[in-house]
Order: sequence, then C-alpha cells, then structure tokens
Amino acid sequence: MSGDPGIPTPHGGPLAGCTLAVVDGRLLARVGVTEPVRVRLLRVRPRSAPDGELVAVDAKKREVWMWAGLHELDAASRTVAEAELDERYHEPVVTAFVRVKQAFGAWQIEIATAAGPRRFALRKPSRNVETMDDGRVLLRDVLGNRYVVPDPAKLDAASQRELARLA
Repeated sequence: MSGDPGIPTPHGGPLAGCTLAVVDGRLLARVGVTEPVRVRLLRVRPRSAPDGELVAVDAKKREVWMWAGLHELDAASRTVAEAELDERYHEPVVTAFVRVKQAFGAWQIEIATAAGPRRFALRKPSRNVETMDDGRVLLRDVLGNRYVVPDPAKLDAASQRELARLA
C-alpha cells in the first residue's frame, strides 16, 4: 500500500507519503497534504517480526498508512516512530531470576532487569511464558506487562533453573 499514488486512504485523497510528528503529546500522521490525523502506531507482528511492518491507525481503528518497516520513514518520522514504539512495546530485559515461587494460584517472580529489579505475578505459564522461534523467551504478568529473556543460555545457572520451572 505505501507509496502507491492511486490508492485512496480511509480519509480520502491519494497517498503521497506519510509523515509522523508529536504535537502537544499526541502522535499525528499527515498523508500527503491532508490535515494531520491523531494516530496510534502499531507493529503488525510484534512478537514474530518486531522489526517488520508498521501501521498507523486512527481513533476508529481505521488504517491511515502502512510501512514495510522503519526504513521507509523519513529521518524525522523514524525518530518519532522509534520513540513511540519503544514506549508502546517496552519490554524490560531480564538479566537474572532472583526468586520464583508459586502461591495462591499464581507465580510470584522477582527478577533483575537492565532497568533495575522488578516483582510481578504470573498466572498460567503455559499461556504467559512463550519461547519464540529465535530463542527469546517472553513473559507476560497479570497486568499485561511483558518481559524478555533475549538468550536464556546466557543466564546464570540458578536463573536458568528458575526459568525452567516456568517453561
């Protein structure tokens, strides 16, 4: 879709490029010469292809624009997009498992991350601990926060044992 001048957008008019900017704390997309539209920037496949396609959607979840990746954005828009994606898809990197225990139907987990210590509860590890094709392990807590173990083999032996209890 991106770059095809003959395809109308959900807001009308031909596609003549899309730029992103943050104005007064709001992410805005401008398609060609149209008025800027408030959008949310989403990864199309956040788990399996986090560096892949992106889509900007408006308040009614209509697609405003789609990109094959960040490389399709101009430099200023790329900077804005990277900041938005980092905030939306923030996943602290787990450097160690300090303590993992099961209590009251949930797992109580204490971890060390690159951003400091974290404590959270996790239910149903079979649904909330996921090993990706590239070997990363994603954990989702009861509040929907995500944590990533980029390479479980690089964890210390005690952390590997604690992670194995969840997997």
